[in-house]
Amino acid sequence: MDTMIITRKYFNDRTEGEWILPDGSVIYTIERPEDSANPCIPEGRYLFERDLTGRHQWWKILDVEGRTNIEIHPANRADQILGCIAPNMEIINGVGWNSVAACKKLMEFYGEVGVKYTLEIRL
Repeated sequence: MDTMIITRKYFNDRTEGEWILPDGSVIYTIERPEDSANPCIPEGRYLFERDLTGRHQWWKILDVEGRTNIEIHPANRADQILGCIAPNMEIINGVGWNSVAACKKLMEFYGEVGVKYTLEIRL
């Protein structure tokens, strides 16, 4: 599977992204603001995989420099996450909607256990 890309926009109270899936559909992401105590993941290229042992047990992002336990999991607001990425079906005025549905949509493409997928995060 090709590299998946999250394209970001930065706001004072959150970081939003657009993630285009292999079928051309889009989900949206929300993270902490860049300058918070638990900031968004730095722009770059990462591997991620299904996570059956972490706190949320959806996906974990591997090898984020200086960070551990970084996950992709459901949440609707930036203040509900600690440096992780929350997928949503849409974001309206900084609030995500249908986060669990977005995670289930991601599962269609990234649900296989033991497979590492590539994710690029960029501006």
